[in-house]
Amino acid sequence: MKYFITITALTGILFAGLAQRAQAADFCPAGLFLKAVGGNDTQNNNTLFGFTLNAGAPKTVSNAILAFETQMGWYSATLPSVSIGPTTRHFIDRDGTHRATQAWASPVMYLRFPQPVSLMNAFLLGANGQACPPLPRWALMPKSRDPATVADPQYIDRTTLAPQTSDVVLTPKPAKPFYNTNCAQPFRSAAVKTAVPPEYSEDSALHGAHGTSQVLVRINADGSLAEATLFQSSGEFVLDEATLKAARETTYQSAVAYCQPVPGSYLFKSTFQY
Repeated sequence: MKYFITITALTGILFAGLAQRAQAADFCPAGLFLKAVGGNDTQNNNTLFGFTLNAGAPKTVSNAILAFETQMGWYSATLPSVSIGPTTRHFIDRDGTHRATQAWASPVMYLRFPQPVSLMNAFLLGANGQACPPLPRWALMPKSRDPATVADPQYIDRTTLAPQTSDVVLTPKPAKPFYNTNCAQPFRSAAVKTAVPPEYSEDSALHGAHGTSQVLVRINADGSLAEATLFQSSGEFVLDEATLKAARETTYQSAVAYCQPVPGSYLFKSTFQY
């Protein structure tokens, strides 16, 4: 049997569906999922953006600020008290199977900038007294070229639709920079120090066990493991357990954002095949 390991760094913006799982390691009261209205690209010049707050459990977020780094400088907007409640995310696995997962998100809200902007970064600050760590700039984050799970296109993403009269629309205002880049390496993508290969028994190979296991790994700002949980099963218990064990024994290097080490999430995938 052969195996292949892929480890992909994730962001709350691009992989919000993964972040919906309830996690013991809650680095931030809420993540920010944001898209340009009328399209999926958050980096082209746009005035109107839709967004939701996402968390691992139901909660109320208050006293929070949204911070935006754009090509035109920094902007900020103050959030009203927002309730995060249950919702359902719909995915299509690589084999074409539909999968629905429990998630927690706020109602869709909107941002209307005073002029078109290209967003370099966006994150939540000071929610319920807990500051969320800054994110690496989106353009620096690696993206999976062959995702095993994608959003089901049959279910419309409301963040890309124009707001209704009852929807909350915030107007970001110019702000002083929230963070600086005055260091030798202000941004660094997360990396693996030493990847540990999964161990599987000879009996598994003899019985034809195969498939892809995906483990959601969460790393502290110092690079230590916060937790590792199974995100998608291969259908074979022994292979899932081997991937979990390997992900937990692998050592990681945290990302750096605005000269600060920051926590992050990683998708550790093992594919077993003959």
